[in-house]
Amino acid sequence: MFADADLLFLPTELDAIATKTGAFAQKVMVVLLENDLQKARPFLEKMMGAAKLNLDQDALLIQFNTLQMANIAAEIKNKAPEQVLVFGISPDLLCLNIEAKKYQPLFFLNTQWVFADNLATLEPDKNLKTALWSAMQVVFKLK
Repeated sequence: MFADADLLFLPTELDAIATKTGAFAQKVMVVLLENDLQKARPFLEKMMGAAKLNLDQDALLIQFNTLQMANIAAEIKNKAPEQVLVFGISPDLLCLNIEAKKYQPLFFLNTQWVFADNLATLEPDKNLKTALWSAMQVVFKLK
């Protein structure tokens, strides 16, 4: 089936490189790098609060401890989130074969997605924060 010279890359199991926390009461999933969260958690909490969400109670936080490819599809199928916010991680690293523009809501796998820059890049940039807020208003039906 494969020639000896072919390379086959298998993604790492999500549980091997990510920590999951949160009560997931509102079926919101937030995916980001662990070190990004450590630096900007108050900003993320404020942003979620503006959408009338509590980060610990309403969301499932998936924190990657390394920027490595991992298949998130099983987690999406198992948890069935209504919204997924992804910060600083591209769709291909999540084994998602989609073209997603940052800050543009996308419906995929019966879920509303928003891909954005990492929190450290977002927090000081008013234009990026405005773009994210506009996307969140659509995804969370705040308008």
